[in-house]
Amino acid sequence: LDIPAARNNVRLDHALSITDKLLTKNLGKSDRQELERLKNTLSVMQIKGILTPAEMDVLNDNFNALLKLMAKYNV
Repeated sequence: LDIPAARNNVRLDHALSITDKLLTKNLGKSDRQELERLKNTLSVMQIKGILTPAEMDVLNDNFNALLKLMAKYNV
């Protein structure tokens, strides 16, 4: 069961814009590395478009990590 790309891209566009906003902050080294890894993963998923259920789980994990960074840096 694949999720249509259109539904994925809306969330990915928003998540990627948040990663860009966070990257302008004065981040700790480990947070910056995690954020760059998140951004790369999200970008690959956006290019792929249609995600498998396993990839959707990875996407949700990335969203959770992004939310933690947003809270930490008040974004």
